[in-house]
Amino acid sequence: MEEYEILRNTVREFANKEIENISKDIEIKGIPDTLVLKLGAQGFLAATAPQEKGGSGLDELGYIIVLEELSRVSPSVAMKVFLTNFYLQLNPDDDVNYIASGKKRVSVAFPDYYARGKSGKVEVSAGKINATKENVINANVEAIALTDGKDVYAVSKE
Repeated sequence: MEEYEILRNTVREFANKEIENISKDIEIKGIPDTLVLKLGAQGFLAATAPQEKGGSGLDELGYIIVLEELSRVSPSVAMKVFLTNFYLQLNPDDDVNYIASGKKRVSVAFPDYYARGKSGKVEVSAGKINATKENVINANVEAIALTDGKDVYAVSKE
């Protein structure tokens, strides 16, 4: 369909212009805040959230196109977009506009059995999370999605 081709070209152009030249640095040092804000401005950080809640309202194929084109130049950027959208799916009542803007940082935590015991434990008990920041990718965040192996939790600082 033509709309998907337009989306693909738009994402590809953005990725080539904003990400490709710094992709090696991103994979080594992390995603710069300025790029996160640009991802938000493009609507990628809330790609799957409904438009009426402040998201882009993309369907599954559109979302796959976004992830595919971003991962072509930076797997880390594609993962950031994926994790942010995943968080919003788990926590749809959170402030979508704030998250979509890139101003609220979202990440993922790995429980001890994923970290192979190399860092402190992440424990989930009665819906409460107890963890050390060593278990969290990009520990300087305001919202985290994690699993205890059975359930997935989304937690946001209030």
